[in-house]
Amino acid sequence: MGERIEITDLRQGARRVVAVERDRLVLSGSADADIVLEGAASGASLLLQRVEQGYRIQPSRPGATVDVNGQELFCKDLRGGDVIEFGGHRLCWLADPVGPAPAPVAPVTRGERGRPRRPVSPAVARVRSSPTRGNQWLVVGPVVGVVVLLGALVLRSCSQSTWPRTPQHYVDLARQQHDNLQREEALQTLDFALREARGTTRAEALALQKEIQQALVHAEDVEQVLRARRALDLVRSLEERWLRLEPGSRPAARQLLREAEDWSRQHGEVCRRHSDGTALLRVVDELRQRHGAVAALHEPDSGADVVFAARAALRFQQREYPLALARLDAFLSTNPDPVVTAERARIVAEGAAWLDERLKLIDGLLRRNDHGNARRELESLRKNSALPEWLDRLASREAQLPK
Repeated sequence: MGERIEITDLRQGARRVVAVERDRLVLSGSADADIVLEGAASGASLLLQRVEQGYRIQPSRPGATVDVNGQELFCKDLRGGDVIEFGGHRLCWLADPVGPAPAPVAPVTRGERGRPRRPVSPAVARVRSSPTRGNQWLVVGPVVGVVVLLGALVLRSCSQSTWPRTPQHYVDLARQQHDNLQREEALQTLDFALREARGTTRAEALALQKEIQQALVHAEDVEQVLRARRALDLVRSLEERWLRLEPGSRPAARQLLREAEDWSRQHGEVCRRHSDGTALLRVVDELRQRHGAVAALHEPDSGADVVFAARAALRFQQREYPLALARLDAFLSTNPDPVVTAERARIVAEGAAWLDERLKLIDGLLRRNDHGNARRELESLRKNSALPEWLDRLASREAQLPK
């Protein structure tokens, strides 16, 4: 069948299977995409690229990530069953498994006395048919014997020695591994060197060990700064979405700055530690300066503020209904506001309808025995979205999954 991709529109439940026959395809909500995903943002797109082992999925925009099997990755070489979440769609890779071709079996012939006999290669046949093959072995045989004997002596000598003989060799090797970015291997090599290293060699090994450990911390910081940059891009997109049309909206400004404060708690430390994070901290400070006066975070929340905050918790595909209701309930415990009470009822009713659609999708997965995707959907609902009164409905589907 070759490579195919099953596309499920999570909003409408529509499903289709598309054959992948080209070396490069773009998937997005844009009308000029190779594979159009209705409803997905036209500005974001995925690239499906043929590689040596099959196909690779990656975002078209450098530095962006793609969600594959519930993990946020820069790219992924696809295997059958991989699931990509993108733009309100689920993309399931249906490539057929490819295995090595079976080795040809040589035909069996019969010898003069009827015993099975395999055909030999032309080279062996020439040796067998050569009238001088006996004389050749008389010359080659002693040479081969000498080579084998010398090899055995060398191996024996090495096995009884401590070759390489000095710890300095391992320190030099660790330096080469470090230069080639093989830092974990370099630390292991240094551990071996430090068992016997003394004097200047030991000092060099310890200094190199410290240098490598600092490089590992720096590399980890780079990854964390990249995650911080992606998270801050989301906060900035909220500024564009919430405050472009209503620049003086207190609920929007207040929620935006609270999102920025959450970002600072999660990523501020690593950004202060790493030079690449300085610019990100500056962006957050600029957000505070632009919207701080309107947000007035020192004042208590109003009904409009908490309603906006509750709606903000429902902006993603996996809506956070428990968080939204918790914000409303905390306000209502001291402020019995009829507007907020009515909004709470609307959110509960909307959530029940949303849950029905999600469960229909899960039921379809269960009917097709797609237990992996059904399990992922149920786990995500239980973790992020499920209200207490929904748990029985989730449990009835979970009972249908294999143990």
